[in-house]
Amino acid sequence: MLKVASVFIVGFILMTANALASGPYLGDADGNKIDFAYEHGKALYSGRIPSVGKIKFCVPKGDKFVKVERKTLKPYVGGDFGNLGNSLVNCDQPDERIVDRIGESNTGFVLHYLDKRYKLKLKRS
Repeated sequence: MLKVASVFIVGFILMTANALASGPYLGDADGNKIDFAYEHGKALYSGRIPSVGKIKFCVPKGDKFVKVERKTLKPYVGGDFGNLGNSLVNCDQPDERIVDRIGESNTGFVLHYLDKRYKLKLKRS
């Protein structure tokens, strides 16, 4: 009985250590790592969060605003999160900044998504 209990305790400790060492990612059924910040940012960006709704993301280019794409984000490569975060606006209402519409936390998720998707190499300030 004591041997069974000790095997159970050792197994539990090893399982807990593995779970704690996995970092900010959790695995799916196939063992692939899932970046939940990326997935939440993607859902916000694509309009799949009902409480936020569909938003068209734009950045300033000269005196007008253009849709967020790889080529329109080129000036932000290597910049910081704050610069891009403050530049994002709603295309339908250019005077409405994204951070004011969806909040700082959700804007952070969108920036994380854009940074990874377009390989912007943004720096945290």
